[in-house]
Amino acid sequence: MKSLHKKFGVLVVAAAMAAGVSGNAQAGVLGQSVLEITNFRFLNATTSVPLTVNDFSFLQFADSSTITANLNGVIASNSVNSSSFGTLDNPQQCVGNCGSFPQNDYSHRLAPSTVNVARGDSLLQGAPIISGGTFPADAHVVAEGQLTSVLGNGNIEANLALTASFQFRLASTQNITVAMDSNSHLIAAVDLGSRGTARATESWTLDVVDAVGNTVFHWAPDGVVGTGIIGGTETADGCNLQVSRGAQLPGQTAVYDCSTLTGPPLSGHHSATTGTLLAGQTYTLNLTHADHVDVTRVPEPGTLLLLGIGLAGLGFGVRRGKRAA
Repeated sequence: MKSLHKKFGVLVVAAAMAAGVSGNAQAGVLGQSVLEITNFRFLNATTSVPLTVNDFSFLQFADSSTITANLNGVIASNSVNSSSFGTLDNPQQCVGNCGSFPQNDYSHRLAPSTVNVARGDSLLQGAPIISGGTFPADAHVVAEGQLTSVLGNGNIEANLALTASFQFRLASTQNITVAMDSNSHLIAAVDLGSRGTARATESWTLDVVDAVGNTVFHWAPDGVVGTGIIGGTETADGCNLQVSRGAQLPGQTAVYDCSTLTGPPLSGHHSATTGTLLAGQTYTLNLTHADHVDVTRVPEPGTLLLLGIGLAGLGFGVRRGKRAA
């Protein structure tokens, strides 16, 4: 009889845990942030002609990309740098079910979550000025996290700088127009019947600083012409590139997709012109192109209840076994 009671308790625990797992098999959280900048170029504001290396008396720059993917404490991270215009391809950093995602996969995710993964990827191609290589520049960044059958958390940081530190002196005094197109997609989703949180953010900013550290031009496209800019004039701002989306209720999905705002093609157009930049003055251009995702998945209330019932059943069986002995 004692053996039967013990077996009964163990079976109750096993059944409770199995029921919890099966109940969560299709429940999870998803976060993804994709920001692609295409046709990025510097133009003479008067003639709209692309700038070339000959428009500068001094030009020094460095491109960089840093990606960190963290899934329940397992980390994949990598940084790459370049001091010449061209391709900067940071290999995908991924933890979990990485086989589902090839290198440089920037496709837009839809709910629900499907795998357990934390991944980031970035690719820079071309140059924003004519320098003998490919013109103009394209930049792609994705940060993505999914938790479907694993509890815990993941966070992904993917940063790509088109020109992380671009120091220059112009050969002649002029205003510069910065023009580009964007394709932006963010999703944060918690499946129905699941518990957890998901957050996806993106940021794109450009600053020009003079030799003594004064910011002479700041541009953070936010989807509204005339805002998010200091020291210049904004003429086009098709999408907000300073976006955050979050979900924390079962069945909640929050999405931002530039294509739904602008229609085909799947992009928004952006253009802004600096104030007057003086010949012979040394300026530094700093650009941030970053995506970030956080996902957390916690046990469902039903799982905890069933586990508690199972443990109580085990205790009951043990007590009955002791009395029977």
